[in-house]
Amino acid sequence: MAKAAQIPSTVRFFDQLPEDARVNSRSLKILLGISDSTLWRRRKEGKIPEPDDFNTWRVGAIRRLLTATQEVAS
Repeated sequence: MAKAAQIPSTVRFFDQLPEDARVNSRSLKILLGISDSTLWRRRKEGKIPEPDDFNTWRVGAIRRLLTATQEVAS
């Protein structure tokens, strides 16, 4: 398991972030448990929304994505 210092604060405190906070691709990949190629492929398929101009994603959108993913897995 990765040391706490290696885990980005956006991941460690994700549940405490406001809906309008932004996460970068590294944090997104950790949250979703996916690789670079899977992130690219899912974006191309429309399963992950496109990032904004700064290559970040809104926390609210990621929370909805995680909820939808959990509902499908159940």
